[in-house]
Amino acid sequence: MKKTYLFFLTVPIFLLCSCNPQGISKIEKSYPILAYHEYVKVYNIDDEVPLGAEVLGTVKVINSDYSSKCNYESAVDEACLEARKVGGNAIKIIEHMKPNFWVSCHRVNAEILRIEE
Repeated sequence: MKKTYLFFLTVPIFLLCSCNPQGISKIEKSYPILAYHEYVKVYNIDDEVPLGAEVLGTVKVINSDYSSKCNYESAVDEACLEARKVGGNAIKIIEHMKPNFWVSCHRVNAEILRIEE
């Protein structure tokens, strides 16, 4: 009986934790954390980044196949969140992988940038 209760308690926790996009960052330099309400500029693949933009690192956003947030906007939002954590105020999307036969979610790779105003 205890095993049944344990099963019904752990499965929802596992599903809740695995449903969010995950950002894997490789950081070379960081600044103080930006507040959640501060704007992070998004440069798409074809956009030019301003001269003098400092690259703080990269972020790779992957989603689990069980995620309810599988769209492109959720992946970009997660990349912006990772940028805020290291003081980045912009990201440059360098790769966008669309859903396919094996993966049902959008994935992005981006550079985290710090641009002086």
